Amino acid sequence: VGNHDCELLFPELQRALARRIGADERLFFPGLELEVGDVHIEHGMQVDEMFKIDAERPFFERDGQRLLNLSWGALALLEVAVPLYPKLYHLDRVRPGSALFAALPEAKELLLSRSWRYWTREYVQKFFADDDPMRRITWRMIKEIVYRFASVDTDVAASEEYTNELRASETQRVYVVGHRHDPGLWGFGDRRMLRTGCFRDEYILRDGGAKQIQLPKSYVEVFLDGDRHRHAGLVEIEGPPPPEGHLPSSVLDFGPVLKQLLAEQEGHDEANAQLRAHEANEDTEAD
Repeated sequence: VGNHDCELLFPELQRALARRIGADERLFFPGLELEVGDVHIEHGMQVDEMFKIDAERPFFERDGQRLLNLSWGALALLEVAVPLYPKLYHLDRVRPGSALFAALPEAKELLLSRSWRYWTREYVQKFFADDDPMRRITWRMIKEIVYRFASVDTDVAASEEYTNELRASETQRVYVVGHRHDPGLWGFGDRRMLRTGCFRDEYILRDGGAKQIQLPKSYVEVFLDGDRHRHAGLVEIEGPPPPEGHLPSSVLDFGPVLKQLLAEQEGHDEANAQLRAHEANEDTEAD
């Protein structure tokens, strides 16, 4: 289970999926991690401060319903980024984010301004106005947010935790993780750590954003002999070309949409500022 599909933690959904695909006895859900012989496998979100979930409390009860206890990073994506996807979905597929921001400064400005408004106003207001357990404020959370703003780093985080665990493990010799979409392989002694990459269509930019090149797909393969691995490596393949009309001719085509969204947000912020000033003036007159 990873931050994109935490719903798979619901036992009811697991049973429904098993019934739909007709594999009740062959399908199992290992949860957040899996160990097969000397191989450890997990998604990777649990070492990312933005997306790690409480493994001991993945659900909470509210108004008689059992709900997912999402991470604060997932909640922010749902409330800040996802509403923009219908118009800007393709920009999320450009790697790395710094190249996108260089080609489209408006994308960086929109992300920063919306995120700033969310964390300094909307999130804090809802935190004090509601008892939603998904809205929490911790020192580690604040440090992560400050880092993201200072670095304008939009990618998910990697960590040395896995390599430290692998070095110290007496039973596991291979770690397979994902989360970040770029593949990788590291070795030390008889240990290997591999990052899968992804199968989604993603692109790098050329010619200042006027041209896009589809990245190859990658995955990890591990061969086991009993409980011991005999081979662990990355496999890279070329994916099929995107369907006709699926890919925008250039990310620069999103410039007018971004400018429109920025103008709408500036108008919204100005209206809110005038409303707050009016309310403050009324409070002063009442005193």
